[in-house]
Amino acid sequence: MRTLGIDLGTTYSVVATLDEHGRPIVLRNPLGEETTASVVCFESATSILVGSAARNAAPAYPDRTVALIKRQMGTDRLLSFDGVEYTPEAVSALILRALVDGVLPGRQPDQPVRAVVTVPAYFGIREREATQQACLLAGIDTLELVSEPVAAAVHYGFSETVGLGTAVVFDLGGGTFDATVLTLGGRIQVVATDGDTELGGADWDRRLVSHMLDQFTAQVRPDTDPGDDEVFMSELELAAERAKRALSTTAVQRVPLWYAGRGATITISRADFEAATRDLVDSASQCLRRLLAAAGRAGVSEVDHCLLVGGSSRMPMIAATLADEFGWQPRLFDPDLAVAKGAALRAHQILRMPVSEKTWAPRPRRAAEAPGGADISARGPVPTLGGPAAEPDPPAGATGLAAHPVAAVVARGLGPLVHDSHDKSGQRRYVWHVVHQNDPLPVVDRQITLATILDGQASIRIEVYEQAGAVESAEVDDNRLVLDGELSGLPPGLPAGSPIQLTLRIGLDGRLSLVATEPKSGAALTIEACIDGVLDGSGRERAARSLAGLAVRQ
Repeated sequence: MRTLGIDLGTTYSVVATLDEHGRPIVLRNPLGEETTASVVCFESATSILVGSAARNAAPAYPDRTVALIKRQMGTDRLLSFDGVEYTPEAVSALILRALVDGVLPGRQPDQPVRAVVTVPAYFGIREREATQQACLLAGIDTLELVSEPVAAAVHYGFSETVGLGTAVVFDLGGGTFDATVLTLGGRIQVVATDGDTELGGADWDRRLVSHMLDQFTAQVRPDTDPGDDEVFMSELELAAERAKRALSTTAVQRVPLWYAGRGATITISRADFEAATRDLVDSASQCLRRLLAAAGRAGVSEVDHCLLVGGSSRMPMIAATLADEFGWQPRLFDPDLAVAKGAALRAHQILRMPVSEKTWAPRPRRAAEAPGGADISARGPVPTLGGPAAEPDPPAGATGLAAHPVAAVVARGLGPLVHDSHDKSGQRRYVWHVVHQNDPLPVVDRQITLATILDGQASIRIEVYEQAGAVESAEVDDNRLVLDGELSGLPPGLPAGSPIQLTLRIGLDGRLSLVATEPKSGAALTIEACIDGVLDGSGRERAARSLAGLAVRQ
């Protein structure tokens, strides 16, 4: 069984493994490329294109080409092609399938592949669970979902390009931005994380597209609006990305454009580009300030290294801002490939770990009680969601890599929806965060006391919400539903106000599991629940049938 590290990126994806000497290497796709565009073109009812082929087909088939699907993970968005609906998990599964088949030619569908797959550090429960479902659809045995900055740090540490100490990993990818403070050494300890899943290189591209379109329209003065022409705009987007890359090494870039028989050459300067995107850099800086404040509260106030990850971190404005505003000397090393290489290293770490290091490290906590005497009213088996991965087979050969576990933190605060018992109207509800952003992972046995509100109540509904904004807030509108379920199997005859014990756990990969009991009888309750915005079992089966008939070409 082949073991891989997969960086499933918003704009580009990478696959890596270890060579016979235990060193990480990138596996090239059938075109010989180290990176594969995370783009899918549904060219017919039975055939799709993935990667450069899909990207090149976009101008001709703009309404059948899907890009940036990673930003839709964990949402209910549906895409329809040839009468078939595809979820974000299904589209991501097609990318994953193309990645694996591309680097392992001749692999049969029933031949399993195990991998560590990376996700943005700021991905919440919904996005992580959706990524897991995409891996299942693609036939990948997921050893772990590891945060991208952690994977990059594993690679940096292995490459010995930095010394020990505290590092900020600044990860600006094509579609997401993460910033993480961690300590480097025999064990990678994440101190704090922050980020923005709606900030990435694609946003710089859009600003450049708008700037180029305005210039072109002013010069050519066409009879119709080129912005309404999908083919022209697809070509402009490709030209803008190329220009953005070129401006990282040149001060001025000239781009010829044609529309409706008229042409013009647009001149773009790095200074103009940086001025047009200054607010995007400021958004990243705001995340960094929150991050450093959180790290300070955790007792870490000094930063020894700043590591730049993600292709978009090549833009000179990034390093200049980090030096000017924070006094760091950013180090750019293998930004496109570091995450995948770190994932490959992490996969082999996991395979070499003793069982004791893979399981939950119990940290008993006192059972929590909602402030204000709140009751959590509800109705529901709760299947265990997430939880530790099955024990993998031992590696085929030694890699020479020390097997040190990674210590991570919670990306977003989490807690149940509660009813305020002091509110006589019965309408006041709020989210009670029992897990907080940057709490250490794994979260083990975080206990919550619920209560029935009726005599003889047979079931209880439970809703778990996750922090949606940059900071925790108890207001329901400032959070997003991640789990909606029902507890059932309550002993008959329970009086109103009877306690129900709910135990919440979050694994190292940020995935959620729940266990519920009735304390008096000790009876285990059944929880039937689903992660909001993510395929359930039956949905995954339908998606698998839809994908089975598609031929994937690169």
